[in-house]
Amino acid sequence: MSRVALQQAALHASAPVSVCVLDATGRTLVVKTMVDCATLAPDLALAKARTCVGFHMSSRTFKDSYVNGEGGGPKMPQALAMVTIGAAAGQAVASFPGGVLCRDGDMNVVGAIGVSGARSDEDEHCAILGAQAVGLVTEPAKARCETRVWTRTAPWAGRAAHGIEARAGEVTSGCVPRKSTGARARS
Repeated sequence: MSRVALQQAALHASAPVSVCVLDATGRTLVVKTMVDCATLAPDLALAKARTCVGFHMSSRTFKDSYVNGEGGGPKMPQALAMVTIGAAAGQAVASFPGGVLCRDGDMNVVGAIGVSGARSDEDEHCAILGAQAVGLVTEPAKARCETRVWTRTAPWAGRAAHGIEARAGEVTSGCVPRKSTGARARS
């Protein structure tokens, strides 16, 4: 799962990423980080995955449920309280995309994958494809971005990432937002 997420990042992300996989109890199963990844990315990947197993929803759904487009809203005090309690318990909560809840075929929560380091939509894209590659049902089921091909090389290309290498001069790609369907998240 983490290997596929890293491969997707090497192909589609705008920057190196870190991947964190947790089981349903929140225990860390694996953390992998690409060379030249931002130093805070592993902690953010863990926070995104913990948000998923802690609330049984994706980190995007958490954000959409509590924070409006302007970064506030009537449920913002509740979100801030949850983040504060999580921090006090040593379990950070992330209210931005990149954390994906994973279920088995019977829809039981089996864990989560968090990806951080690139744009949030790209992080989410890599996490979804990583989890789906091992047969898990993901929430969300589909990323909110589409891939596009760039004709220039990503600035970090040529750096190995746990056996995954993007070579300088290769065509790389990235995520672009999908057109909104007008659907709103439930509150």
